Amino acid sequence: MNLVATISPRYRGPILIGACFQAAFLLLGSLALDFGQLLQWTLFATITYWLMAALIISRRPQMPTKWDLILLRSGFVLILPVTITLTSLVWSWRGLP
Repeated sequence: MNLVATISPRYRGPILIGACFQAAFLLLGSLALDFGQLLQWTLFATITYWLMAALIISRRPQMPTKWDLILLRSGFVLILPVTITLTSLVWSWRGLP
């Protein structure tokens, strides 16, 4: 049984750009003086991004669509504000600061 999956080289650039965005935001999040809140939001968004990337690549490993590449390139920048909003909303429902 051969379980080797070949992935299109077109994924390399967008994933590298997404990883650079994550590294920059993780650095900024670790330097912010907000008791680690921005870093926690960034970690949540990073986990969400990589789950999304794994789903996209597993569905179309050879033929990525234009939207797949756009989501991999700039998806983290879209996920981070949504994560901040949803996390703040859930924390306020639970009575956390």
